[in-house]
Amino acid sequence: MSDVTTRFSNRADHYAKYRPSYPAALFDFLFGENIIRPQEAVGDIGSGTGIFSKLLLERGATVYGVEPNGPMRASAETQLTGFPGFISVDGRAEATQLPEQCLDAVVCAQAFHWFDPVATRQEFLRVAKPQAPIIVVWNNRSVDVDAFAKDYEQLLLDHGIGYERVKNSWAVPEAVWRDFFPQGYRLHRFGIVQTFDWEGLLGRALSASYVPDEQNPAFPDFEHRLRAVYDKHQQDGMVNFTYGTDAYIGVL
Repeated sequence: MSDVTTRFSNRADHYAKYRPSYPAALFDFLFGENIIRPQEAVGDIGSGTGIFSKLLLERGATVYGVEPNGPMRASAETQLTGFPGFISVDGRAEATQLPEQCLDAVVCAQAFHWFDPVATRQEFLRVAKPQAPIIVVWNNRSVDVDAFAKDYEQLLLDHGIGYERVKNSWAVPEAVWRDFFPQGYRLHRFGIVQTFDWEGLLGRALSASYVPDEQNPAFPDFEHRLRAVYDKHQQDGMVNFTYGTDAYIGVL
């Protein structure tokens, strides 16, 4: 596998436009339970195009968006230019470039599976204040909730580039969680739905690193097959992606 920090370099625009946001209920919970408080300093590690950072900023947090991929980081800087509390940082989970004990909370949204968990834990211990909450979040696309979801998943299995390998990497082994959170962790589950027309569905597909991009010779065939799935299942021109949102919360 190529360097994971460059996997999305040619997909930043699609990622920013078509990837899902995160459930409002998750943020109601995080701020309502004082897991994160307004005005606190939060490190969004692997912040990408700033989707999760924006939601934190809207609740009043100061956010250090740590992202090693240049195009993704530049997209976040553009998207979040109106938030003075956003600090963009060229760094990675294992070497954030942040000062010691500067963070009141740490979040990782849709990125933890790319990290080295041992080196990341050591870095989080360095940059987070004692007993700071660590929040690891994924939007997990439901692959069998309906006929469209099943056909889309089969398309990725048949024509994605290394899709099954990437998919398998999302499932963090329980042993990793035990080592990362030796005091234990809590798992909270939420949900969200995205609705797409044809243009949106194609853009959402192209935001994934395992889908052939427009410069790939395999793209026309993939686009044709995706269109067939869309035509088969669209209702009034729309299809839905359903996600379960998992939030792992603990301290180090």
